[in-house]
Amino acid sequence: MTAPSVSIGDVNGDGYGDIAVGVPHEDLGTTKDAGSVLVLPGTASGPTGTGTVGFNQDTADVPGAAEANDRFGGAAKLVDANRDGRSELAVGAPGENADAGSLWIFPTTAAGPTAKGSFTFGHGTLGTVAKSAGLGSSFNR
Repeated sequence: MTAPSVSIGDVNGDGYGDIAVGVPHEDLGTTKDAGSVLVLPGTASGPTGTGTVGFNQDTADVPGAAEANDRFGGAAKLVDANRDGRSELAVGAPGENADAGSLWIFPTTAAGPTAKGSFTFGHGTLGTVAKSAGLGSSFNR
């Protein structure tokens, strides 16, 4: 199965493109399609698996809990939203809360993305449709 969401940005400010990959159909133990996102570091010779970090809703400091069919990582985007020279990681889970969907934002440091300080937006926060809205199913390119 291929990853439906891939994004390139510089998460640690080293000048190399890092790659975020959404893996929304990853099973976490017996929890089907809970999903995850991976960030592969970029180097002078290209991306590498060494130092890859991964997040899911059961990762410490990530708000929420992994549930079947959340599809966390259904959308993944690296964007320097605060213009500090490091791309923040935005992650969507379109299946969260009866397919209402939610978004997560992961801050970055010189070491890369971190779950500490991550936060989420969902239908309750944003006032969107509470069922089958699919919030977080995609981001603009």
